[in-house]
Amino acid sequence: MLFFLLFWSLSPILAERKDAQNEAKAIKRIKIVVNQSNEPDGTIVPYKEKIARLLGFAGVEILSDDSQNYDALLRIEAKGKAMGRKYKKSGYLYTGGMISGKIVFELNGESSVQSFNIHYEPWDIDPVEAVEYFKNLYSEQKEASDIFINTYRTPSSALTSLAFGAQHSLGEKLALIIYKYFGVKPLLKAFQDKDGDIVNAVEWGLIETKDKDAVEALCDMLRSKKNTTEFSYRIISVLGEMGNPRATEVLLETLKDENEWLRGASIVALGKLKAREAVEPLSEILRKSNEPTLSRVIIESLGEIGDERAIDVLSGYLKSDDKNLRYVAVQALGKVRSTRSAELLLPLLKDADINIAFQALSGLAEMGAPAIPVIMKALKTDPSLDKAKIGEIFWFRLKDPMAIGPLLSALKDDASIVREYAVSGLISIGRPAIEPLIAFLRTERDPQALGLAAAALRGITKQDFGSDPAEWEKWWLENKDKVQ
Repeated sequence: MLFFLLFWSLSPILAERKDAQNEAKAIKRIKIVVNQSNEPDGTIVPYKEKIARLLGFAGVEILSDDSQNYDALLRIEAKGKAMGRKYKKSGYLYTGGMISGKIVFELNGESSVQSFNIHYEPWDIDPVEAVEYFKNLYSEQKEASDIFINTYRTPSSALTSLAFGAQHSLGEKLALIIYKYFGVKPLLKAFQDKDGDIVNAVEWGLIETKDKDAVEALCDMLRSKKNTTEFSYRIISVLGEMGNPRATEVLLETLKDENEWLRGASIVALGKLKAREAVEPLSEILRKSNEPTLSRVIIESLGEIGDERAIDVLSGYLKSDDKNLRYVAVQALGKVRSTRSAELLLPLLKDADINIAFQALSGLAEMGAPAIPVIMKALKTDPSLDKAKIGEIFWFRLKDPMAIGPLLSALKDDASIVREYAVSGLISIGRPAIEPLIAFLRTERDPQALGLAAAALRGITKQDFGSDPAEWEKWWLENKDKVQ
């Protein structure tokens, strides 16, 4: 039944792609028209050349500007501005810019229009210094280090990189058009092109499609021993962003690669996939690590995975002399939704390092439901607990709907301070708490708890119907679509 419902929900999307690809069988010749205006004056972006190269992987012929006999028309309207500054070591470089416009694809009398608007301010850091920092982190690799400098020597190269290399860019939109009409195979071919701008455009397009066939193909590519380090790195990054667990196996294999750059990329990708299979191998690498950069990356990924099995190895860094590792460990524990994590974070609200204390507070708030019983117990047993910080969690930061149940139970607690914070927490959660509160009014018999539930409803809705569930239900039925 679940498969049927899933297939039914996806069938309109699949049907649209199939229809588009049927239409594409008639597309043999495409005309490209480009209208562009850029700053500095006279700056030309080679849109037509890049687009023609990318469309070439779909097997279509690109016609001349004066041709009147074509199967489809691709129109580009773009306005750009290259922005740069003079750096101490690098000299003047264009490291930012803005491009806006639209891409129009006309086929069989119908047009599809997609807009793009990209804006990046120039770098604050000197690119040469960025490269030096990069080389120190990954001493084995230098081939990627020149990217920063060479790309932005001219306004044209800066705008070209922005047009094809940024997320939501013209290049990504074009890759998605190719995917819609020609399928994923042309994108996989283009992904192996020597033109970095083409590869960048396809990279973002593949990520957006999340195509399962592309995932399988990329996994096979990664297993190839013929790749350059930079290409393997790109594959790993795309697999992580696509979010398909099918990539977990090959990424686990890459953890054993001799190249530290690829190992680091795989660690990050496994975190993005939230791959629970990676918890034990990552924890083992972390236990043996003497490299702060590697340790930081693993800790961050274990936090993204959010598995309780990582708590022991993460907790070991709470007393680290390296304040950066200590900070990311606190951050990671906040993403592991467990009472054990909450018990480790709660004492850190009193930490002498305000960054640690703040991150512990944020972690407890984001954790939500698992942290509630731990905090409520401490409110009753720990007189040194900073009530103002606890108040910030319950008054402003708590948003987890899963915390509603524990908070409703806390309305009946013997301790007044627990009841008070429970009301505040329910108000902070807001709209998702309204129906559970009304249901609580209907079934609860404790007058004090009923009064507190009514207070929470007043705080959320700015209405007052006392403890009468019928009146609250009537109001809710009439106003639920208006409440944010």
